[in-house]
Amino acid sequence: MKTAEIFEELKSVVLMSLSDSDDLSGEGLYSVIDEALLKKTRECRLSLSERLKLREMLFNSFKKLDVLQELLDDDRVTEIMINGPDDIFIERNNRIIRWDGKFESEERLEQIIQLIVSRVNRRVNTGSPIVDARLKDGSR
Repeated sequence: MKTAEIFEELKSVVLMSLSDSDDLSGEGLYSVIDEALLKKTRECRLSLSERLKLREMLFNSFKKLDVLQELLDDDRVTEIMINGPDDIFIERNNRIIRWDGKFESEERLEQIIQLIVSRVNRRVNTGSPIVDARLKDGSR
């Protein structure tokens, strides 16, 4: 089973495990994720590095900016340009390169875009499909 398939399966399990009353603080969410990962490791073999990567990917998809979080945490990335769910470019070390990460769907990309622009008092929609925004930390 590929990591992407395992991620999608675990994401569904975590989502179904959450209820309105659950503690969605970082620790509460990590607890739910860890339980799902433990069950999954009984079904298939996952190395420690695979489990840790899946754990962070799941946390980022629920509490942070999903696949973009990895880029935001990388100090060498100075710009992120998104043209579609699997059409992402980054500027790193003064060079623009295509990044191999991707969003699970067009809808997920739209959710993240709306989350970002709402934080910086901008709008993006079909009438105005381009936005240039800086996050609180200065990230573009």
